[in-house]
Amino acid sequence: MRRRFTVLPRRKTGDGSPDRNPERPGAVEPAGDGEDAVHVEEIDGIHLLRTFGGPSPDPMSVAELGYAMPSEAGSATIVVSLDSERAWPWLVGLLDSLRATGASEVRLVMSGAAADRQDRPAVARWIADEWDMRVIAPDGVALLVPGGSLFVPEHAERPQAVRDRNRGWWCFAPGEEPEPLGRQLPAPSWQAELERLAATAAGGTVVHRIPAGVLLRPEGAAPPLPGDLSFAVPVSTGRPVVIVGAPGDEGDVPAHGVLDVLAALPPSLRSAVRLAPGNPTDLLPTAQLAANKLGFEVEVLTGSPLMADDSPTGTAGHRVRAVLIGADGTPTWRPFVESVVCRPSGDGGSRAPRLLRWQPPVSGIGTAQAGVVRLPDGWQVAVTRAGLRICRANGARISLAGRPVDADAPAIELGTPGEPLDGPAMSALGRLLDGLGEDVRERAVLHVYGHCGGEQMRELSRVMAGHGIRRLRTMPPPPSPSRVTPPPPSPSTRIPMAGDTPAPTAVPSGAAAAPAADPVAPPSPRRLAAPLLLSPDHHSEGADRKAFRALADPVWEQHSAAVSRALTQMPDPRPPERTDLVAVHLYLSSPDGPFSHRKLAEALRAGDPRVRPYAACLTSGLCHLPPYRGAVVRGGVPAASGGSSGKQFEPVPGRVLRTPEPVSALPADTAGPAATTRYAIWSFTGRRVNPLLSGTTEATPTAPDEIVFGPGTAFRVLDVREVGGSALVLLRELPPAAIRTAASAPPDGPEDQDRAVLARLTEALEQRVPAGSRGRAAHWPERCSGPVGWE
Repeated sequence: MRRRFTVLPRRKTGDGSPDRNPERPGAVEPAGDGEDAVHVEEIDGIHLLRTFGGPSPDPMSVAELGYAMPSEAGSATIVVSLDSERAWPWLVGLLDSLRATGASEVRLVMSGAAADRQDRPAVARWIADEWDMRVIAPDGVALLVPGGSLFVPEHAERPQAVRDRNRGWWCFAPGEEPEPLGRQLPAPSWQAELERLAATAAGGTVVHRIPAGVLLRPEGAAPPLPGDLSFAVPVSTGRPVVIVGAPGDEGDVPAHGVLDVLAALPPSLRSAVRLAPGNPTDLLPTAQLAANKLGFEVEVLTGSPLMADDSPTGTAGHRVRAVLIGADGTPTWRPFVESVVCRPSGDGGSRAPRLLRWQPPVSGIGTAQAGVVRLPDGWQVAVTRAGLRICRANGARISLAGRPVDADAPAIELGTPGEPLDGPAMSALGRLLDGLGEDVRERAVLHVYGHCGGEQMRELSRVMAGHGIRRLRTMPPPPSPSRVTPPPPSPSTRIPMAGDTPAPTAVPSGAAAAPAADPVAPPSPRRLAAPLLLSPDHHSEGADRKAFRALADPVWEQHSAAVSRALTQMPDPRPPERTDLVAVHLYLSSPDGPFSHRKLAEALRAGDPRVRPYAACLTSGLCHLPPYRGAVVRGGVPAASGGSSGKQFEPVPGRVLRTPEPVSALPADTAGPAATTRYAIWSFTGRRVNPLLSGTTEATPTAPDEIVFGPGTAFRVLDVREVGGSALVLLRELPPAAIRTAASAPPDGPEDQDRAVLARLTEALEQRVPAGSRGRAAHWPERCSGPVGWE
């Protein structure tokens, strides 16, 4: 219920001055009925002090607060949205009125009301003693958050003495010491457990308290502020949310940092916690790793849980929806798979995630457990984490996680490879697009897997144009498993063919036929495979570790013992998989042989599947080593050169370079650019590997502090400069989440983040290179030299 505005009279003493004003004596005249007039409004039992002209809480948020904290017998809630000095005459009158009606407790939503002042007690203490009632008030800024909750954020910029007092809500009883109640009101069941979490976790992860739970951000990121996306996540009284990352983060939160936080929770809370992304990062691999490592089910949301303005199609009453967030922090589209549950891997290997909550894209009959809606003519649409899949209703299982989630481009997958797309398929597509919202259609990418003839392609174009679908991707038919078809010959080229028959000769039109070529016993053509690319945050599975253990069996004991010695210098209550660290140690200490960096690079570029277990464990092990943030340098000539899997990318500004093998470099402050320096890289997650060699024979006092970027790391060219007559390429390491979008973006020049990184990189190089020093450090360790970036 909402009542009209009223102006309360001042309570005056015999001499006409306001009574009980702790701020200052003297009369305070009402502001009148203009924009600055102070009014009291009651919304569903919440008393709101405000002015017409000043800022005011959203009426819906106030109503939600009234629902979350209903007025009970003897209690009342007062929200003050103006400065305390102007509020006093009317607050005094309101308190007198409430006390006269028998109120014995007041929840005072007034920023800083519980904080002690220089020469006077806290406002809440003064009210408690003067009116003889319990007062609940905050010692910092009081925020109304979605869902009807009150929250006091931490102010890290304040002095330590002030931060110690800035602990949230307090209860003041007459004549007694105040009692801390936590940062949230009403307090959710999980509040005390989250308050006990450490401020930092593994990998430099910083833990921030937010209303809905906690926010994890990479080292160096600024703390969240009121108004940030993380403060818009509504509170669930029984289920806290762990938000990972925020828009604008230059690096990713490492997976082992997330695991460290989850492992610190008590067992009773682990099953209730939910993971949710705060930026375009897809958290499914991290959630699956957590389930495997920690041994319990982990729910992961596809997007950030935010309040929805409308109800989804075909449902009623749902107000909180998962929303994907773009790199600039703006909401993009609502995924149809809202959350899945990652289950621990059994003895038989990894298990597919289980669908938990989803929204049907169109109305119809289907299978709720499988996320499927039946369409006419034997077709169906199934929800996936990346978007939607339209296929024949033949009972085949649709993968929920077959395609990574793209925050900017919902995927609509049509058909099955090798099968024709007929008229009913186009009808099914049209019906689906009719039911989709504009936020999905304007961003969607249509992936066509089935075979389309000319007529079907024209019909497909008509359907796309009629629904505003602008992007199309087609999949070529799969090659025959029996042989690889050679490319067609050009008219002027003679091709030798394998076998005993004479090779045919192509003759240009109008020319005389040439004599048949003599038979040729050449070797069968060798098809080059694509490079074997892993994500730099890849984590090994049990099958990877088992295969690598067998591969490295002849040298296993030697390197396992060395890792054991190193771990004594690297205390960790939850140590990583020893197998992964053995792979890193083997890579660092094998200058020659099958495990050397040269052999691994050749095999990865050639796409040799036999080295995948080694590469997977190596990548996973690097993720457990301390990251390095700053400028690093690398030697080698950045000129185009051939390779078994392609040609090196030219270092054009804006282009993304990616290499399947690890990339090593040296910190700029220890090596400095020399005459042979060819790359300067700004590192976010490059790993310091020397701690793993600590206490082993490989560690020497003169050993360089090597920084290793994991396999699959991508770098963007920021600039190419001429220094001393040779080219110096300035690179920025890209986080794994940005690899996909960065690789598809045209080289139109640096973005805002690129400009900022370029400025820091330039400054770092100038500060750390004294005059005349470019001749030093001319000898580079072999792993720290060579071209970066391969097709």
